[in-house]
Amino acid sequence: ANKIAVFSHKAPDGDCLGSGTGLYYFLTSKGKEVDLYCDDEIHENFKFLAKDLYNSNLKENATYDLLISVDCSDLSRLGKFETFFDSFENTICIDHHLTNNNFAKINIVDSEKSSACELIYTFITTFEEINDINLATSLYCGIATDTGCFIHNNTKQSTHIIAGKLISLGIDLEYVHYYLFKRKTIIDLKLMQETLKNLEFYNENKIAITYITQKILKKYNLSDSIHIGMVNTITYLEESEVGVSMVEQSDNSFRISFRTKGNVDVSKVALKFGGGGHRMAAGCKIFGKLHTVVKKIVDAISEEL
Repeated sequence: ANKIAVFSHKAPDGDCLGSGTGLYYFLTSKGKEVDLYCDDEIHENFKFLAKDLYNSNLKENATYDLLISVDCSDLSRLGKFETFFDSFENTICIDHHLTNNNFAKINIVDSEKSSACELIYTFITTFEEINDINLATSLYCGIATDTGCFIHNNTKQSTHIIAGKLISLGIDLEYVHYYLFKRKTIIDLKLMQETLKNLEFYNENKIAITYITQKILKKYNLSDSIHIGMVNTITYLEESEVGVSMVEQSDNSFRISFRTKGNVDVSKVALKFGGGGHRMAAGCKIFGKLHTVVKKIVDAISEEL
């Protein structure tokens, strides 16, 4: 394959963007032509990583030898590119989600890896050592974000060893960690206020749910692709077992993010609604009005408690 397109999922995070840009730097170093695609806005915190490499629409008269999806467990998460990818003959899926449904012709899936970036690191280093700082930074970003900066239980000795090798190449950790974990804007704080106002508890406080409505999004002139960082905060409440954030979409649906301390497998909860993910972090999309969607979520999680 000489001309390759790499696709990231909707609501892109550090792992899918790090995987995409990581493959971009590796493949272009081999003389390949590579285009990156993502059917969603890229959060400001990740723009240092994406560096305007991504396209939101297929290039005119685009022809490829190979299509690759990264960090994507389900074809539908490719958004507008789903049909194009599915109809193509030569496709590869590189992923680490336990709920991956093997939608590509070739599926490289390893749920034991902390991240898709760790899987790509293993793939690349099968052939050669990594020396490029841009490639190293991309892969480090994916590993760091999907491990919650090395605090989640998907962090293993091998994860630290790989991260250490990448850091040794000269990654600017202070710069990278600022954008990945520290950077906040005034709007971020205002949204935090809104989510705290909307925070509700269910099943003897074991389930914590907060939400952002279309009304709130319009109030701050935000798109419905925003990420609510509060989901991690409410998950770590002493009394709660599962934290849930909901963002209302314009098509009478909610984008749902689940987090847990580990006693509940939220990938099973997400799977009930056609989503997926990991034991401790998963997501899905549910159609319906707010109160209806909340009830469905509470009932689904209660079955797993």
